[in-house]
Amino acid sequence: MQWGEPPIVFPGYTAIFFPFTFFSSVAAGYVFLVLNVIITVILFYLLFRKTGLINSDKKDLLDSGFLLTLFVFMSSTPYFASVNHGQSTVIVTFFLISILFIKPFYLKVLFFGAAAALKYSMLPLYGLALFFKKRYRLCIFSFVLFLLFAAVPLLFGHNLIELYSSYSETLVLWVSKGGFNTFPVSGYNMIHLDFIAVKWLQVSAKIFCAALFFYALFLTRKDKKISMHLMFFITSLTMLISYHRLYDLVFVLPFALYLINIYVREGKFFKAAVTSGFIGFFIIPESIIYTAADFLGSFVKGNSAIHLTSFNGNQYENMFPVLPAACIFLTIWAFYLLVVRYRESQK
Repeated sequence: MQWGEPPIVFPGYTAIFFPFTFFSSVAAGYVFLVLNVIITVILFYLLFRKTGLINSDKKDLLDSGFLLTLFVFMSSTPYFASVNHGQSTVIVTFFLISILFIKPFYLKVLFFGAAAALKYSMLPLYGLALFFKKRYRLCIFSFVLFLLFAAVPLLFGHNLIELYSSYSETLVLWVSKGGFNTFPVSGYNMIHLDFIAVKWLQVSAKIFCAALFFYALFLTRKDKKISMHLMFFITSLTMLISYHRLYDLVFVLPFALYLINIYVREGKFFKAAVTSGFIGFFIIPESIIYTAADFLGSFVKGNSAIHLTSFNGNQYENMFPVLPAACIFLTIWAFYLLVVRYRESQK
C-alpha cells in the first residue's frame, strides 16, 4: 500500500479502511453509503432504547417519534455533507455515543480507540470529560490502541518516522496562511472560530470556550455519568475550538434531537421549539445558506475583523461566516440548557 503524495488523513486509517481496498472505487462507495445508513439506524435505536424513549415493543417504536427523529437527522445538511464527502463522521459518532451505553469494557476501548484514529479532532473535550469522570482505564487503554492503529502502516512497509513527518508537514502547510484548510481559502463550510481575523481575539475566544468547558465539568462534578445535556454542550463546543466543517455537526445533532423528544414529553415546549429551530436551520440546503452568507458578506467586505471566504469560483465571492455564527449560538443555547438543568437538580 503506497501513498502517491503526502497523506492528508491520519495514516492510522489504514487498519479500519483496509477492507474497502478489496472493492472497486465505485463499489466501495456504495458499500460505504449502505454502511452509513445501517449505522445511523443502529445509532438512534441504541440512543432511544438505552435512554428509555422506546422499549422492545414494536408499536412503541413506531409511535415514539423514533422514525420522525431518524428522518430529520438523515435529512439534515450535515448528514448529507458527511455522506457526500465520504467522511467517517457517522461512524465516529456511533462509536462515541455507544461508549456511553454499552457495558463490555473491551468494546468501549475498541470504539474509543477507533474513533480517535478516524477523527481525533472530535475527542479533546470528550476525552477530558471521560477522564474527569474517572474513566482512567478507558482513556489509557484507548490511547494505547490509538498508537497501535497509528503503527499499522509499518506492516505495509512504511517507515513510520518518514510517514508521520510527511503527515505533520502536510498538516502544517494546509493550515498555514494561504493553505487550503484556512478560512479565507476554503471556509465556506467551516464552523470553528478561525473566521476571527484578529489573532488575539481568536485566541481569547478559544480560552473563553475552555473556561466554559471546565465550568461545565465543575457544575456536573457530582454526576457519575455524562448526561445528554453535558454531551450536547461538549459536542457543540468542540465544533468551535478545533478544525471542523459542516459535516462534523453529525456528532452534535443526535443529542439535540434526543433533548427535543425529552422536552416535548415533559411539556417544556419553549426549549423544544428553540432547539428545533437550530435543527431546522441545519436542514436548510447548503446552496441557500451560501447565498445568504454571500449576501451578508457584501455589507462587510474589506473589514479586518473577520475573514470572508469564497466558493465555486465567482458564484460566492464574499461569504460571511454564517455557519460558525450559528454554531456559536447553538453552543450558547446548549450551555444555557445545561445550567438550567443543574439548577433544577439542586431544588
